Amino acid sequence: MAGIKKEEVFSIQEDMTDMLEYLASKYKLADRSKALRVILDYVAEEGDIEEIFSVRRCLRCGGRSGWDKPNN
Repeated sequence: MAGIKKEEVFSIQEDMTDMLEYLASKYKLADRSKALRVILDYVAEEGDIEEIFSVRRCLRCGGRSGWDKPNN
């Protein structure tokens, strides 16, 4: 529990909540908030911010329904 946590309210699609729940379960994290913090830490340390925001990514365009749970 390094660092002080600040509770925030975000609006995300239901499939993204499912993804965070899946990741928390798969990697034995405390909860989906921890899964999101891991993702944000990765983006902060390893991510190419310009690349992330310069490429259009849409999991819901063209008839797609969003994130799908892996079959493993």
